[in-house]
Amino acid sequence: MSFVAQGLVPCMGTGGAQGPALLLKSQQAVRLSNADQLLCSLLYNGWNLISLPNDGSGSDSSGAAVSYDSETLAQAITAAGANVRSIVKWDNLRGRWDIHQTGSDLGIWELELGRAYFVKTTNSASFPFTGRPVTTPIPLAFGVGWHLISVPFSPTAYDSETLTQAIDGSGVSVVSVVRWDSLRGRWDIHQKGNELGIWPIEKGKGYFVRTLNPGSWTPGQ
Repeated sequence: MSFVAQGLVPCMGTGGAQGPALLLKSQQAVRLSNADQLLCSLLYNGWNLISLPNDGSGSDSSGAAVSYDSETLAQAITAAGANVRSIVKWDNLRGRWDIHQTGSDLGIWELELGRAYFVKTTNSASFPFTGRPVTTPIPLAFGVGWHLISVPFSPTAYDSETLTQAIDGSGVSVVSVVRWDSLRGRWDIHQKGNELGIWPIEKGKGYFVRTLNPGSWTPGQ
């Protein structure tokens, strides 16, 4: 999967004995072990739809393990220079939003591979996701209705149409797939079988998929 301006970009740094370093707008440095991977997510002022590109088992500059829940991710992104107001997830099972306001003790939940999250910021910045590269596809479960998903790894590259075809091939009937354009602040919709609205499925981003029946799908299968 490619890196693009609205999604993930390779993090540039100075390197060193402890691994490559990333210098952000906030002057915060993140160092990696040789097994870790560092990718930067570009966040814009307003709503951003992001997902975990790595498995979250990396380490920060002090060597402490990095894994995120809704509050620690909000704090980490804010420390990187993008002031976070809230992080929101879509409950695929109940069909409702779960909202966490930064600094609140309420609405704290673990971030998961294969899910995606809205992040509301008041300014733009880049945020480094550190962790072990995902090397196996993450199975995705579907019910009836809207599901907010991500594809952190797949041996097959997808666009909005081939994604609908692949999920359809697993026995889950897809109506449409939708992405959020963080830069322009608008939805991009692709109806299955339509030649319009075809765009790549990218690592580190999230997508709404509307389905008509329950089932499961594993990317690449």
